[in-house]
Amino acid sequence: MSDHEQLHEALEDQADNLEQDNERLGEEIEAARDARDRAAADDFIATPGAGERAAPGDPVGDLTEVGDHFGDDGPPPEASYTSKE
Repeated sequence: MSDHEQLHEALEDQADNLEQDNERLGEEIEAARDARDRAAADDFIATPGAGERAAPGDPVGDLTEVGDHFGDDGPPPEASYTSKE
């Protein structure tokens, strides 16, 4: 077998492996979507609602919606502290 044929065979094997990985990952993604949909339909499992964070790092929303017990708009003053001085 020539070098060219060996390289061709190795690349075909690699392509087959990538296709198998792609199919496996597609099945895992579909299973995760199904689990998410089942959880959303279950009243006993808390799922994010409108305006709630779906994942860590998602934006929380506009802080002007947060007020204190005095009825003022905006975040409490301690929200602007950047150090413990």
